[in-house]
This record gives sequence, structure tokens and C-alpha cells, in this order.
Amino acid sequence: RAKTEKQIRGIVPVRPATYVRFGLTQTGAPALAPLLEHAGWALRGEESTVVDLIRQVALRVTAQIPLRFLRIRVYDPRIEGALGWLSELRDANPPSYPPPAHSAEDLRAAIADVTGLASAAAEQINARHVRTLGELWVDEGRPIHPYTLLVLFAYPLGVDEATQSALIRLAESGSARGISLLVHVDDSVRPERDVRPE
Repeated sequence: RAKTEKQIRGIVPVRPATYVRFGLTQTGAPALAPLLEHAGWALRGEESTVVDLIRQVALRVTAQIPLRFLRIRVYDPRIEGALGWLSELRDANPPSYPPPAHSAEDLRAAIADVTGLASAAAEQINARHVRTLGELWVDEGRPIHPYTLLVLFAYPLGVDEATQSALIRLAESGSARGISLLVHVDDSVRPERDVRPE
């Protein structure tokens, strides 16, 4: 009953929007696509356009989630610093934006960390008998566990079969637990054996 009264009074914070704007339609209306609490996006195209889109999406996600409850993990194998402007977040809350991963080993460690976050969220979600992290926030009446955006640049560069399997597992099961992927697919990169980018 208390939760219902709080909802009626508008005290319960709204969970983050699951759809994110990525541009405009031909009519000038905002173009939206599902991201948070969804597997994420694989982006192909001219590199500067894709990188700019990832920057915009990361900014929109950052704008709607309290910094303590946001994690942005980046894999930047070419060491280009495409999301370098986010490094200021590290000063405000270091866990929100750890240093980017640059090697395959760093990527595996980042994926292990993200998988741990998904597991912890799954326990809380199941304990409260809700389906998603957003529902957990609403049920609790406050942010209770972080959302995570895992950004990969130049995929499949440096991605081996085991890493590929871990990424697929996160895409398939992590979304309800607050894990979303933004993957810049570089079709000029020859994938390692048994890694199928499609």
C-alpha cells in the first residue's frame, strides 16, 4: 500500500527510458530505438558517423541515469579515445567510467566485471520477483543497482572465440539485468578463427 501511495504522489523516480534517440526521421521527428533493458546495437557504416552516434547515445544515457548507478565500459583496441570526454565522469565517480580496455586481456577482464554486475542484478531482480532492472528500481522506489553500457570499437578486432561467446551471452541474458551493448562493427577487420561477427 505504501508503494502505491508513493506512486500516486509521484515520489517514486521514473526508471530510465528504454528507448534512446539516435537521430531524426525524414519528417524531422525524433528517431528512437530500444537500448536500455535490450541487448543493444551493432552499428555498421562510415567510422566517423558510427563513432559520433555512439557519443550521442552515451551522452543521452548519461543524462538520464544518476552517475552512481551508471557504468560505461569501453573497449578501444586502436587507442583512439573516442569517448575521451567521458573521462571527466571518472573524477566525479570513478566506477562510472573506468579506463578503457585496449587489449584482448583487458576486454576479457571488463566482460568478467560486467558479467558480475549482471549476476548481482539478477539476484536482486529475482529476490523481488520482478522481471527487469527498471522494474526493480520502481519496486524499490529508488535506483538500487547500476545500468551498464558496454561499448566496443573496431569489433571484431582482438575478439577471440571465448570473448565472442561471452559477448553473445551478455547480449542474450544481460539486457533485463541492465546490460546493453553498443558495438561498432568494422567490416575491414578480419575476424579470428571461429568468430562470426554476423
